[in-house]
Amino acid sequence: MTGAPAQHLLISVARAQELLGWAPADPFQRVAESVRWHLEHPPSGTGWTDADTAADDAALAAAD
Repeated sequence: MTGAPAQHLLISVARAQELLGWAPADPFQRVAESVRWHLEHPPSGTGWTDADTAADDAALAAAD
């Protein structure tokens, strides 16, 4: 694909729905689900501390 001529694309989400069980939903709900999952499954070996978690929790509480 080049940037010169206009290129029209037709995209289907059928494959994502089939393979991943994905379904369209409210974007705010999906972002909240993603954030919740990442908080419940932090990466290992990153030097993340309990103080970091507390700071994130405080920021999330302030955002409510």
